[in-house]
Amino acid sequence: MRRLQQNVEAPPKPPTVERDLISQKLAEFRRQLGDRRAQVDLTDPLTKGYNRAAFDFALHSYLDIDDTTNQHLALMLFDIAGMKDNNSRLGVDGGDPLVAAFAGALALTFLRADDFVARYSGDKFAVLVFMAQPADGQVLLARLTDRLDALAREHPLGVRLGCHSCVVIREPAESAENLLRRARAVLVTAKRNRKG
Repeated sequence: MRRLQQNVEAPPKPPTVERDLISQKLAEFRRQLGDRRAQVDLTDPLTKGYNRAAFDFALHSYLDIDDTTNQHLALMLFDIAGMKDNNSRLGVDGGDPLVAAFAGALALTFLRADDFVARYSGDKFAVLVFMAQPADGQVLLARLTDRLDALAREHPLGVRLGCHSCVVIREPAESAENLLRRARAVLVTAKRNRKG
C-alpha cells in the first residue's frame, strides 16, 4: 500500500481563530473568481475542478487574506505517484480516470468553503488551506490517504493511487513566487527521498 510522502515546514505564528474574517474575505474572492471565470476559462476539462489559471488567481488572493489574519496559510502540493506505470498498463486514456479519481479524493478531503483545490498540471494538484495549527496538515493528509486506500479497493483492476506530497506553511509576508518555489523544492525532495 502506498503512503503519502509527508513533509511539513511551519514557521511559528499565533494560533488565533478568525474564521469570520476569512469567510468574509473569501466571499469577496469567490465573487471576483466568478467575474474572472466569465473572462477566462478556469475549469480543468478532465477533473471539472479548478485549473492552473484559477490557482494562480487564488494564490494571490489567499496571500492577501493571510496578511490580515492569524491563521496559517498552507500550500499543499500533490504529485500522483506511478502514473507512468499506470498509463503503460491501462493506456493513456486509462490514466485519465485515475487523475479524475484523485481530484475527487481531494475534493472529498478538502471540504471547507475556504479550501481551494486545483489541478496544477498533468498529474499534479495544489491545495490552499487555512489552518489553526500547522499540525492540521497531517490530519488532512491522513484523510486523503484513507480516501486513496478506499479508491484502490473500489477500482476494478485494483490500481492503487499514491502520491508524493508536501505541506508548506507561508512565512510572514512571503511572496506567492517564493511560497511556490519552496513548495516545489520540498515536493522534489519528497519524490527523490521516496525513490532513493
